Amino acid sequence: MRLLADRLLAMPPTSDPLIEAARNALKLPDRNHAPVDGDHWRGVCDRFVFDHEECGRLLPALFDDPESREAAIQVARAPIVPCWIELGNFAWLAIGTPEATQLVLFQKVENMAFPWCSSVLSDRLRDGGDYEVAFTPKADTVRGIKPGVADTILKMQRLVIFLLAAISSHSRVAAARRILPSSVDRARQASAKRRAQRGRPVFSYNRVEFVRPYTAIHRGVLKPAESFAGMRGHFVIGHWRLIDNELQPYWTWVDGHPRGDESLGHVTKERGVDLSRIIGNRRGFDLPGFAGKPGQRVEARRAL
Repeated sequence: MRLLADRLLAMPPTSDPLIEAARNALKLPDRNHAPVDGDHWRGVCDRFVFDHEECGRLLPALFDDPESREAAIQVARAPIVPCWIELGNFAWLAIGTPEATQLVLFQKVENMAFPWCSSVLSDRLRDGGDYEVAFTPKADTVRGIKPGVADTILKMQRLVIFLLAAISSHSRVAAARRILPSSVDRARQASAKRRAQRGRPVFSYNRVEFVRPYTAIHRGVLKPAESFAGMRGHFVIGHWRLIDNELQPYWTWVDGHPRGDESLGHVTKERGVDLSRIIGNRRGFDLPGFAGKPGQRVEARRAL
């Protein structure tokens, strides 16, 4: 999949300061970049990519709800400044500071990235101020030719607030996973080297997916999956959870905790622990041989 960010980097030099600002941010390797096969870097302007179809199913109902909009404004933060948020043919460059973040809207037009407008996300907006949108001079010219396009642009500029709120919220709302550039054969490796030599390396990006909670009607009440009928109260033993969809896989300790619906009863479990099986591996990584502390992370090492 070729992202709008890659199309922007492939464009010839322009006199547009917004396009050049985005290009300068996107093309640089991270100061603490993580090389993949020695030829790829994570950009200093990290990328967050949303699925267009998924957002089309989930966001319209929230978009027209005043309470949802207000909640999104209070939560929305840029995860890092600068960063690039992409959704289908639209993308936003977040620049400035975390306290006052300028959001510049780009759209794919033919094979180029066209800057439409910008707005500022700050405490002034969270305190009830107006969400002011400033169109670029080129966009003003297009608006004069096609008046109806302004409504679409304004809607997309409000939509980014929900996307930033999803990134900033708890992992139960949205989850991001790193997508690494593919170099499975020599042809792709050679292509990546040529692109790097021309100043256009292949970057990884974060794919952001919404977490849709599993629910059901139980005794006339909408409840989360943890409260399904038959899922009585019980205690979950502490354990190591493997996170291996990252550049650097790791184990994180999940402390023992109660779970289930106590109103349906409680299950007391007895467990037999075999000390000879404490050391093992899971999905090719050695399991830590000790009990951790809540939230503790341990580097995951490949099993020999």
